[in-house]
Amino acid sequence: MFFVFTKLSFASGFQVTSIGGVDTTGIQYGKFWHTSLAPTIRGVALPGANITIDIDGTPVAIAADSSGDWVYTPPVQTAGDHVFTFTASSTIKMTITLGSMQGMPLGGDSGTTSTIPAAGTSWPTVMILAVGGLSLLMALKYRNAKVLS
Repeated sequence: MFFVFTKLSFASGFQVTSIGGVDTTGIQYGKFWHTSLAPTIRGVALPGANITIDIDGTPVAIAADSSGDWVYTPPVQTAGDHVFTFTASSTIKMTITLGSMQGMPLGGDSGTTSTIPAAGTSWPTVMILAVGGLSLLMALKYRNAKVLS
């Protein structure tokens, strides 16, 4: 048996793979937070692709290397929200909040707190408990039963 391992390729050929050392491969969130005021951003694109990185309306052009990897460390930014737009064969837009969370309210930027809603359904748990309870009752009822052979 013969296996060939290659770098993953994506349909668009363009992706942000880490922000400040945090792996973002396959993550499609529109907002990230990082303590650094100048996090190194890494990604993949088509080999030699020209990439435009726009931070709050200020564009910078870079190029992917022959493997398709690209790296960019922005100049130091002010603390707070910054809109990053990455453009090559497609466009990726995200807000990156930079700086310390000191003084930031727990519920988010607005100062309000909220609870996280429940996710998923409860029926699998209810079914497992019901079957388990029924099995326990049957075991108690027939614990002294004799097997006829």
